[in-house]
Amino acid sequence: MKTKLQFVPRFVSLIFVILACFSCRFYVVAQNSEDSGKNKLLMPSEEKFEEATDLVAPWRSSGCSELNREFREPNCHPVTPKEWRGSDVLTLYNKDGSLWYRFSVNPANSDHFLRNIKKEFLPFATFLSGPDAIILRMVGESSHWYEVEVNEETRETKFVLKSDPMWAKTKWSYWLYEMKFLKFKDEQPPLLDKQDGKVIEASSDLQFYHFRFLKADGDWAYVEGIGNQKLHYGWIRWRKGRDMLIKSSNGLFKFAETKINAENK
Repeated sequence: MKTKLQFVPRFVSLIFVILACFSCRFYVVAQNSEDSGKNKLLMPSEEKFEEATDLVAPWRSSGCSELNREFREPNCHPVTPKEWRGSDVLTLYNKDGSLWYRFSVNPANSDHFLRNIKKEFLPFATFLSGPDAIILRMVGESSHWYEVEVNEETRETKFVLKSDPMWAKTKWSYWLYEMKFLKFKDEQPPLLDKQDGKVIEASSDLQFYHFRFLKADGDWAYVEGIGNQKLHYGWIRWRKGRDMLIKSSNGLFKFAETKINAENK
């Protein structure tokens, strides 16, 4: 009769086999006894992508805003402290489905992207003073993947698995609401009566410390400014093509500094 101890080597061997499988090249087929073909998870190179212009960010940073509560999106999820602590590790994949980079956005983690540095990784923006969020531009979307830019200079792209609960797709306006108060990198423009419209004369000579973001429409933002102890409203352009014309007034939101941007200044 075999003892319990005789089963230990077999059990340990099984564990090693399982771990080895997880370390193999990433290629997943979702199991569905009724129709496995429809749920087959293909590599990015095997899927058709449509153009996309939104942003991808850590899921834990895409819920109900704690910094700007008055502009919370409808039905947003309030991320609990436990959820926040347990969702800091993010993964990016190559076109063939293999692992490209796995990192943390928790500054206390040894795998934080500013400690576990990958020189090819230059995200579009970082958020909060940690920083404990990174934001990537989307360029494409397929049935199972987001294609994102991982380097603002080279515009190299990698892939985020859409079913990965650690990531979330977000709108540009979400992060403009998070910034809340906008300043301009260069000379402050006057307030306009509409997008690409006429200068509002009542505020044309005023200098505003910053603008309070109210809503966005494409590359334009409707804002509020305080001047001469009065509130003034109008439109400003916050983006021109890929170039960001604004910055966060509190310094918590930072766009990537690139050689290309430096040459344009």
